Amino acid sequence: MLSFLAIFLAQAPTRLPETVVIETRQATPLAEASPSVSRLDVTSASESGLTTLTSLLGGAPGVYASEQSGEGSVGSLFLR
Repeated sequence: MLSFLAIFLAQAPTRLPETVVIETRQATPLAEASPSVSRLDVTSASESGLTTLTSLLGGAPGVYASEQSGEGSVGSLFLR
């Protein structure tokens, strides 16, 4: 009964606008960017079952992401 109540009271996911991080401070098409650029597509990630930003970022080359104890907890992000 309590788990049903938690599902009922859960908020709908918040949709955020697409964010582009670039190294030159000028917009550059992905095809012209340096080879070390990776594109993270939220639609593809959600279709493959990824549900957290930590799991999405952890799949990028040179990125180590960890969560302390599951969804909604403190996470750490390390870049190589």
